[in-house]
Amino acid sequence: MLITSLALSFAAIGSTEATLPVDQNPAPLTRQAEANTLIRGIDGEILGDTAALEAALGGQLAAPLATAQTIRWVRPGVAEVQLGQTGTSWTESFLVGVPQNRNMYAPLLVLFHGYGQTPADVYAQTTYFQEARERGWFVVAPLGAHVYNYGIDYAQENTELALDWVAHHLPIDDERVYGVGFSMGGGWMTSYAARHVAPDQLRFAGLVNHTGTTSLQDLYSVATENALFDSPLMFGGSPTDVPYRYCVASTMDWDSATGIVNSQTDIARNLTSIPVWTTYADGDPLAHIRAQCDAFHDHYDNARGGDGLNATVPGTTHHWTTVSETEVLDWLSNKTFTAPGTNAFNEVLVDRDAKYWAFDVKQDVVGEVTPVRWYTHTGINRVQIDTVSNMSEIAFDANEIGLNTNGAFTLVFNNTDGITVDIVIRGLSYPPSNVTRSGNTTPAWTWNQSTQELRLTEFNGNTFPLWTIQS
Repeated sequence: MLITSLALSFAAIGSTEATLPVDQNPAPLTRQAEANTLIRGIDGEILGDTAALEAALGGQLAAPLATAQTIRWVRPGVAEVQLGQTGTSWTESFLVGVPQNRNMYAPLLVLFHGYGQTPADVYAQTTYFQEARERGWFVVAPLGAHVYNYGIDYAQENTELALDWVAHHLPIDDERVYGVGFSMGGGWMTSYAARHVAPDQLRFAGLVNHTGTTSLQDLYSVATENALFDSPLMFGGSPTDVPYRYCVASTMDWDSATGIVNSQTDIARNLTSIPVWTTYADGDPLAHIRAQCDAFHDHYDNARGGDGLNATVPGTTHHWTTVSETEVLDWLSNKTFTAPGTNAFNEVLVDRDAKYWAFDVKQDVVGEVTPVRWYTHTGINRVQIDTVSNMSEIAFDANEIGLNTNGAFTLVFNNTDGITVDIVIRGLSYPPSNVTRSGNTTPAWTWNQSTQELRLTEFNGNTFPLWTIQS
């Protein structure tokens, strides 16, 4: 479990109560005012201007000497936490709901708000907090920097900090973490879940994508006004200008005009071991988001082999409550986290130097993506890692991916760009007695006694060389 301490006093639940704000009340701008530039939303609505940046975007800029964290109860069993030192330009504010009755470790429900909404709006407009707490679950609703974040990179950093805080302060059952996202929050959620699959993070056991904007590239093409996206406060340009930033904030790059998903950049492949229920009201007035939901489910479920459900519900409004909170929680309640298995091909799209599933990856070029496919064949004690590009190093624990290191094991590697790659194999108690590459002895390996790591240096991986490691 990812628990180190308990910061909230459960004895204090219900002892104090404050008024839950309908909206955020951003603090005054504390840095030099920006140029007075108008900020408009995607439908052309005026959000405000950069001279009053916090009020316009519905967040709070981080002050240099901000308090690390503040906690206040806003309802019995519901606290507001604010992190002032995030490392981004924005503080992070989130609501935490504590279960009324719980076992030692309890499931966690993460709620991702919609466009222009706050965590307080999610509390007020849905019954998720109440119902989840009654089931004995914890609940968290992050802000993600500000209310128009669209899952942008810094919003995901803030979200990660909020979930890390929850993981290290509350007794979470990290095998039963669930996500529900609405509209903008649906896309923010699926992108975040796909980019956070390392064992030392909270990973999702099930997701409900409620009318989510899973392709920002397509949304940009159909939006009435793109000033919000183009703003240097957000993406800083179009998907053509800054494709990487849109890629990491989206789950797929889908073109509604052609119906084609860019198979090189879809991070949806990272979700295939996580059940995803995609749903929307059949009469939702935002037809382009309904189309994105269908395209996402089709790609995730069919092209990538995910475990998905796609079911519409009657309704003519764009609102959280068109989908029953009770049915959503019932569906999630029997889901338990499952990592990718052995004896089958698994794929992941890496977008930064980070750990994805069992693999620590270092990229050759930052600001681009790195595809990885792997297959652990337990019958012959072999792992195959192939279709790799833009990688300088990959590291993994042999036992974690299903290899038996008590005798000989083998590795097949392939990269499509021919870049020299270091392959670091961890979890070996002793140095190998022999290492061969495609049947020949090779000096292209080293053993680190202190870290118990074997490093193979592959200079020509596009030939599918077979490495044999004899323990």
